[in-house]
Amino acid sequence: MNVIEEIKQQLITFKQQGPMVVAVSGGVDSMVLLDALRQIYPASELVVAHFNHGWRAESAAEASGVEAYAHRYGLPFELGIWESGEQQRSEAAARKARYTFFADILTTYQARNLITGHHLDDFVETFLLRIGRGSSLKGLAGMQAHSRQKLVNKTGETLDVDILRPLHRLDKASLYNYAQVRSVPFFEDESNQSDVYTRNRLRQTVLPALEEVFPDITGQVKQALDQWQKSYAVHLAYFQEHLAPFIHHTDSGWQMPRNLWLRLSEAAQILYIEVLFEEVLVEVMPDYSQEAIGRLYKLINQDTQPNQWIPLGNGWCARRAYEAIYIEPEQHQVDTWQSLVISASNTWHAGDGQERFALFEAGQLPDYDSQETIVYPLTLPAGVSKLCVRPWQAGDRLRLVNKTGEYFTKKVSRIFIDEKVPQSERQQAKVLVACDEVEEIIALLAYRQGSAYKATTKEAPTHYFLYQKGRI
Repeated sequence: MNVIEEIKQQLITFKQQGPMVVAVSGGVDSMVLLDALRQIYPASELVVAHFNHGWRAESAAEASGVEAYAHRYGLPFELGIWESGEQQRSEAAARKARYTFFADILTTYQARNLITGHHLDDFVETFLLRIGRGSSLKGLAGMQAHSRQKLVNKTGETLDVDILRPLHRLDKASLYNYAQVRSVPFFEDESNQSDVYTRNRLRQTVLPALEEVFPDITGQVKQALDQWQKSYAVHLAYFQEHLAPFIHHTDSGWQMPRNLWLRLSEAAQILYIEVLFEEVLVEVMPDYSQEAIGRLYKLINQDTQPNQWIPLGNGWCARRAYEAIYIEPEQHQVDTWQSLVISASNTWHAGDGQERFALFEAGQLPDYDSQETIVYPLTLPAGVSKLCVRPWQAGDRLRLVNKTGEYFTKKVSRIFIDEKVPQSERQQAKVLVACDEVEEIIALLAYRQGSAYKATTKEAPTHYFLYQKGRI
């Protein structure tokens, strides 16, 4: 297969935005890629980006070699150097640093295309590794010839980047042949020969053994990869059209209706919960587990506990509040607000957050927004001079009256259940009480007014208590 023609064919369908940033490590794959690209595109449309991890003694020489090649052909060259301590040296940390560097270069050149030298052997090895380690549907689909990813530069700006892998149908043998015929310089990473790394053992031992039994194992795996990718693309399209529009960002995470999932079969629920993790929750839970998928499935489908939360890992949890499902951090700030004394001063008092309270005399009631204000008409006897607002407590009871005019009391906790108030809102709920001598609860704010001091149709109110929750 002609390398240059293959790269042309792979890149012809992509819309170029700015110059193309080429990730060049100095190995045979990226050097062949760069050599072919410089013959297809003018130098003004290419930027050579090399990231020096500094892990090996040869790293500096490799960086110099890539720079010399770029300058020989008049190509812009950008060098990134990872200044990491020994404790930071992990594959995950290295990848993050490398792609942050690429994002910086893309930003500098106002580019959005990143070209990498991943070839057919890389695709096959990655697929087999993920089978062995256990992977999601998207993970088994492996790397793609073209993927759109979000990269974050050092200033925190998020870029939508097209990552292109035009060598994905070429095996490494064909790249070595190209380099030999065209005298393309490259460096061999000696660590690729070490059996310390799983990928190396797979390449040196497992794949040769498979090729003895299945001579075309590479081609067969690539065909399976293509099928996995098409399958995932179909599922992703369904998710984006039918599920994603109903999954909303909140201040702390995400919210979605429970019935969004209940209308699906069990198998479909599990499948699309996995897609949810891969496409939405991956930004906060990149290393989610199959156990987390199972827990979320059970939370959605169980009927005995309408208010419950379960851990998902990485400091995040799923919480069910009746017919809503929330994905949020496990740790929440504890409400330290205690109480507030409200006198009939005809002025507003600030509560916690954006809440406001006021007690107005009947003749002093101001204009108010009926959409954001709850009004409690009261008939206060002369002996009641002040009211208090405080968080509700276990054991609080509200005095009510039934249809026959008989008085009874009901626990506030029972009112929450009757009104189907989510657990998170219960924790923030407050009661209005008369607090002169004997405390009596007047209202469970935002949910129910009791009979105590409630103005009736037979008597005019002496005061109005106004409550605004979440006023902006």
